[in-house]
Amino acid sequence: MSKFEKREGDIFNSSNEEKNEGESKEGGEPKEGLEEVQPIEESAGQKITRENMERFVEAPLIEACEILYDKNIRTLSSSANKKDIEKGEAHIILDISTMSPENKEIAKKEGEEIGEYGGFEAVEITIPIEEGSGDEIREKSKQIASLFEEQEAKWIEKYSLEDLKNMFFLKEEDFDDNNLEELANELGFYYSSEDGFFYENKEYYEKKKKSWA
Repeated sequence: MSKFEKREGDIFNSSNEEKNEGESKEGGEPKEGLEEVQPIEESAGQKITRENMERFVEAPLIEACEILYDKNIRTLSSSANKKDIEKGEAHIILDISTMSPENKEIAKKEGEEIGEYGGFEAVEITIPIEEGSGDEIREKSKQIASLFEEQEAKWIEKYSLEDLKNMFFLKEEDFDDNNLEELANELGFYYSSEDGFFYENKEYYEKKKKSWA
């Protein structure tokens, strides 16, 4: 656990916002239908990466969210579990504010703009649930995700040392200017000596770096 206390609200990224009582099976396996898929018990504010995707995204939507993530499109929320059967639809909510013009057009065609969601302009893509089939949701969501184009990861932020000082109330005696990698590890960040900035994790840095090429 870090010895530094972070200011609340400095960084935000949401996965599955809904909280439910009961046990979770990390999204479950679709098997014969959504009745097998338990809601994932995670709160908003998670940093979704390729590595941790299965922890925060329910099984029928994992592949679609991976496709979107690989195309640098941010998922704000998603839901495809047994509680959605009654509603008759699963959904993926995307950050439209950081999309390229081409992807914004695709998002508007395939989904519905819902205004602000978690501080970001968002679009909701719904997938009808037919007989609670997890496999049908998986295939349909993958088809929709595949329509989007790869774009720059504009939602990935970089932070200066001054930014971190303000976020964590840091004083000069709290860190060594000559060992910023150690400070980054202590705060749960990744430090790039290449550009001198801090990132929320190494995977985000690598994605951002790729877009510079």
